[in-house]
Amino acid sequence: MQIGIWDALVALLRPGAEPEALARALRAYTRSTGYFMACARKDALRHDLDGRVVEPVSEEHRTGAVKAVQGRRRRSAAQEGVGAAAA
Repeated sequence: MQIGIWDALVALLRPGAEPEALARALRAYTRSTGYFMACARKDALRHDLDGRVVEPVSEEHRTGAVKAVQGRRRRSAAQEGVGAAAA
């Protein structure tokens, strides 16, 4: 997703819509494992609302996404280990 896409999304809100609801949805999406996995790909690209490529994901953001995915996998494996030990 394009950096700074917030302004474009807010402009599309219906009158009376709560920007906070949009913010929650955007946070949930950009913190999802799927989004991190997409950003972690070596040749990941950012897109605008029309689906056009606007720029590659920076190495800094790619590295952060890789770390996030690895952390989630570690936590998941640890939880599975705890569950198996309890059974």
